[in-house]
Amino acid sequence: MKIHINPRYEHLRNDITNAVNGKYVASVVFCHKRNIVEKFSMQGKEYVIKQYKRPNLCNRIAYTYFRKSKAERAYKYAEQLLELGIDTPQPVAYIEKKEKGLFSTGYLISEYMPYSLMSNAYNEIQDSEKRRLTKDFIDFTLEMHSKKVLPLDFNSNNIFYHFDEKSGHYRFALTDINRMQFDKTPSTSEVMRSFEQLG
Repeated sequence: MKIHINPRYEHLRNDITNAVNGKYVASVVFCHKRNIVEKFSMQGKEYVIKQYKRPNLCNRIAYTYFRKSKAERAYKYAEQLLELGIDTPQPVAYIEKKEKGLFSTGYLISEYMPYSLMSNAYNEIQDSEKRRLTKDFIDFTLEMHSKKVLPLDFNSNNIFYHFDEKSGHYRFALTDINRMQFDKTPSTSEVMRSFEQLG
């Protein structure tokens, strides 16, 4: 088993090892379909653990020898986003398990971000706020593209939002980020496809 831990969270190594071996109590189950996403606690603080679906044999071989796993990509992309000033849950660790020498299952652990999803936004806020939310979200998206970041799974279930009292604007954060492009200025058509994914 490969465990890569953000140095800031090295003190949680035993808790992280226990978590990926199923020794934790989930306080909330966010998803239990293809992937499993749950909230749990380590040493009095809340985190999220994501277990990726076991890939097929071809991808198990690919993740063993040729490609980075989804867990590793999500961890490293989170670091890149944060360096660029784009919000995403702080990555804590990624873990890769093997069976008979081949990649089997990947896990990502991150800090819990207590914000709502954009998919719920227009049902949660008052009508008078919807124009501001929309403008702030467009500004966020264009700023992200100007920083040469293009999420390839840019849908409203992968975006958190909250109102920042200090700035007087809505802020946004990306999640489920294992599919991203960096260091490439998106074309007009790619920018439009980002908005199309939102529905």
